[in-house]
Amino acid sequence: MPFLILVGGLLAVAALLAFVACEDEEKEEGGTPTATATATATATATATVAPTLSPQAERPATAQEVQEQQVEASDGAIEVETQDFQFVSNHLRVDEDEAVTFNATNNGSVQHTFTIAGVDGQFDTEDDLTTDEINPGDEFSLEVTFDIPGTYVFRCDVHPTQMWGEVRVSEAGSAPGTPGY
Repeated sequence: MPFLILVGGLLAVAALLAFVACEDEEKEEGGTPTATATATATATATATVAPTLSPQAERPATAQEVQEQQVEASDGAIEVETQDFQFVSNHLRVDEDEAVTFNATNNGSVQHTFTIAGVDGQFDTEDDLTTDEINPGDEFSLEVTFDIPGTYVFRCDVHPTQMWGEVRVSEAGSAPGTPGY
């Protein structure tokens, strides 16, 4: 509604300027000095649309199954252990708007990453959340705050067809098995 009022106001200013211009032309023909009116109007209409979580990338048939048991944050952190070609725990749960640190530890014999697909649901895009490559025996921390509830997928970019999992982001205050989870 305010946008319509703004547009109506701009149209009224334009009509007034047109009237003044016509009147000035008539006075100019009669030898009377003329006046020039200039007006500048700027209108900006902004619509804010809450972002939504896009469907997530599909887990390859060769990837590890998502475990039934969920791992939740403890003291604001979730331990994500990699071992050989799997995530030891790959079904993680956090609340929206809660800062959580994913501590990814490589207990295997080859390099791994921990990469979460962003709200666009696709990997290898600008909204991914990812660690550097983690060498055997090393750890890398990734601090994240999810502001959109839903299920996000994660994988190892070094082994993208084998190592997969899910982060379930619940609406603040909801618990597993309740609406909004």
